[in-house]
Parts: sequence; C-alpha cells; structure tokens
Amino acid sequence: MQTAVCQIRKKTEERQQKSLFIAQRWGLMLFAVFVVAVLIEPGYIANNPGLAHQIFRVFKVVASGMAVLLFVMRRTKLNGLLTGCLIFEGMLLISTVLNFSNLAEWLKNNAYAVAFLVFLQTVMEMDANILLRALSVVLGAYVHINSLCRILFPNGMYIDGVGNKSCWFLGYDNVACIIIIVAMTVSVFRILSSSRKLLLWDWSVIISGVWFTFVGGIATSIIAETAFLFIVVLASNPRIRRWRGNARLLTISMIGLFLLIHLFSIQQGDFFSLVLRLLNKDITFSGRIEIWQQAWADLIGKKLLLGFGVHTQSEYSQYFGRRWAAHLHCFYLQVLYEGGLAAFGVLLGWIFYVGRRFDKAAHGHCAMTILAGFFSMLIMWQVEAYANLVRCFVIMLFLLYNAQQLEIQSKDMSCPKRRIVFRLHR
Repeated sequence: MQTAVCQIRKKTEERQQKSLFIAQRWGLMLFAVFVVAVLIEPGYIANNPGLAHQIFRVFKVVASGMAVLLFVMRRTKLNGLLTGCLIFEGMLLISTVLNFSNLAEWLKNNAYAVAFLVFLQTVMEMDANILLRALSVVLGAYVHINSLCRILFPNGMYIDGVGNKSCWFLGYDNVACIIIIVAMTVSVFRILSSSRKLLLWDWSVIISGVWFTFVGGIATSIIAETAFLFIVVLASNPRIRRWRGNARLLTISMIGLFLLIHLFSIQQGDFFSLVLRLLNKDITFSGRIEIWQQAWADLIGKKLLLGFGVHTQSEYSQYFGRRWAAHLHCFYLQVLYEGGLAAFGVLLGWIFYVGRRFDKAAHGHCAMTILAGFFSMLIMWQVEAYANLVRCFVIMLFLLYNAQQLEIQSKDMSCPKRRIVFRLHR
C-alpha cells in the first residue's frame, strides 16, 4: 500500500515538475519575443509619431529594465563580450559628454544596445534554443511583413524623416537589408543545426529576404548577401572550417578595404570601377565621398583622439548641408567621427577578441553561417551607418562569440529526449 502511494506521489511530482518546466520555457520564450520585437523597432513605426511609436518607446524602457534585472538576478558573468561592449559604448558616452553633444541620442541607441546584449547573453545561458527561436520568430515575421509591404506599395510605403521614398515596414531599403542579413543568419543556422529535414518557416524567411534585396536592386546588400551565401557554401568543405584564422582574416580584409577607399581612393582603379559600373554606381559612392572628405578634415583638424560625440540625424543633415547625410554612410568612419581613435581602437579590439575566440574553437558547418553573417555586416559597414546597425551588429557579435555553444546546444535540443532545465537564480 505504501509503495503504491509513494509511486503516485512520485508521478504527481514528476507531472508538476514537467508542467513547471513547460511554463518556464513558454514564459522565457514570450519574454524573449517581446524584448527582441521592441528593441528592433521597425522603421515604419519609428518614423510615425503616433500611438504605436509611443507604445514602443515605453516598451523599450520596460524591456531594457527587465533585461538588466534578469541579468542581476541570474548573476550573469561579465565576460569579454559584455566588457568590450561596455567599454566601447562608454567611450562614445565620454566623447558625447565632453563635447556637449546629444546625450539623448546616445541613450536612444547606444544604451539600448548595451541592454540588448545583456539580455541576449543572459537568456543564452538559460536556454540557447529558446533564444534562437525568439530571434527566428520576430526577425522572420518582420522580414515577411516587409516583403508584403513591398508588394502592396511598390513605389514606397512612406517617406521617412530625411526624405527617403524607398521605405517599407522595416524602413529605408538599406536599413531593411541589414535586418534581413541578421534574420537570414539565424534561419540558415537553424536549418543546418536541426535534425529535421525541413524548416518551412526558416526557408521562407531566406527566400523572402533574398527576394526583397534582389528585386530592389540594392547594390551594397546584393554584395553582402552574395558574400554571405558564398561563405555558407564554401564552409561546407571541412578544410575551410579547420583553418583557425577565418574571423580575424575577414575582419582585417574589411578594415583594409576601408582604409584603401578613404586614404588611397582605390575605387578609382580599373577593377573597382568595373564593379561599380555593373552595380550602376559611380566612384563617388552616390556622393558619399564628399561627406567622407569633410568628416576626415574635421577629425584631423580638431578631434582625432576623442571625436565629436553622438549626434542626431537632423544635426548631421544640417551640418553637412545634405538631406540624405543623416549619418556618415560608413560605420567605421562614424565611430571615428563620434568617438575618435579611442573608441575606434576599442571597437577593433572588441571585434578581434571575439574573432579570436571564434577562430580558436572547432566548428561545424552551421557555426560558419554566423561568420558569414558577421562578414556581411562588415561589408555593409563600408557604406552604411544607420542607428539600427548598432543593435543588429550587437546580435551578430553575440552569435559569433557564442557560436560553439550555440552549435552544441542546438544539436542537443534537436533530440526530443534532451531537456535543459533552467532557473531564474543560479
């Protein structure tokens, strides 16, 4: 009799633990979806000063506060990834304060980027598979809505604050493509790491994202996505994966390209000119060269060490005297301009630290997808510097830093018998 009662109690406890586990996972999933959705605010909502934008503003503060609170409660380790982010954003903050620049703009973009990275790393340690699912759901939904809006509004959905007409749900077309690259990275990673043969959602995200980019003829994004797909295919060769310098080599190549364009005008060479003509672009990068030259003159003459601090889009447009000059159209130069050599050096050190960690680990094919996405982002940096790029880059750098653990845990979770139990407190 006692044995039967003990068995009943044991089964009851097991059911309760299972129910609690499921509730915890669903709760974490919903929380992750909420944070990702509001911190990557779609351009259509951000450029519309209506109720939706006000709600997102409130939700961003709530999500950031909850992310920091969870970070503290979980006692998440302040690793090299988080430390690098804090130092980098701290340098931009110091430059902004010393130059009496726009502190509100730093809080609007850079502070949220820190909160976002803290959230990603904390949830990663709780359940990596749920984090990937949340990124896939939110980013995938945003990509699909954006493509649908392009079909419904082929000439543009609205005009943004600086007068760009090619704007859809995710914003101006190049802004949208930055988010699409992140979404494609997550989707390809999930496809390659899953034991299931077909993940319709993730395949649809890839198809939708590629369609939007190539139909729009967005030159930089076409190059970036082509490079992404090329590296994914190339990395199927085990010999490529075994080489321990991929991330650092690709980073050096893009920094080198940045310096060659800005200091040696390599774009005027025959090969570069041919590529630009094929993409229907000129050697001025659609007028960007003029802004770059003025920015370099400002830096060398006055603020090369600490930069000019963070400014708003309207402030940049007014200063450079061009409606479309809402940023410097080169993230490398943008960091130099806002934070000087100090912030730029920290950024490079941060990237190389994460790249070295990636290179030292042994990776399968799916982890190389993250490297491909990271490289695509470095390509986009050559001619873009949108505020959303900061948060998208944070996601990519986070994925690169945790690539090995994500790969291992994702494969473990593909087995239905595998269970990862997590707690709110360590």
